[in-house]
Amino acid sequence: MKVSSAPWLGVNSAISTVPNAEGTAGGGSVGLGFAIPMTIARPIAGQLISTGRAQHPVIGLAAHPVTTASDGSPAGLAVTAVQPGGPAAQAGLAVGDLIVEIAGEPALSAEQLVLVSLRHQPGDVVDFRYARDGAEHTAEVTLGAP
Repeated sequence: MKVSSAPWLGVNSAISTVPNAEGTAGGGSVGLGFAIPMTIARPIAGQLISTGRAQHPVIGLAAHPVTTASDGSPAGLAVTAVQPGGPAAQAGLAVGDLIVEIAGEPALSAEQLVLVSLRHQPGDVVDFRYARDGAEHTAEVTLGAP
């Protein structure tokens, strides 16, 4: 069976429903569904078929978005935790750093870190640009295996 590689195709993952008379979900679809894009689902399906498990790379950090005080626009991702000896730590990232760019894109959302793990393989290198003590730095994070 040939599966299309059209970017607008995906694997359904959730659907929004109308509350029933008791107020719980299940009263019918409101026509809003969510899907995992084929560009992400296909490699994972291949891993599951060939090895029985999916191998997502590890970055080794946690971060949350922060905004600028003056206008509320996104400033970046504040690093809140770094796995000791993990990929981010080995690349020089530390708690308190402000990530301003991930793989050439402005760092606006913690979901970008999830996308890095879904779009890459262990061993891939992802560029991070970050601020520490008023100076900007770059780090090449070599993604690790789980």
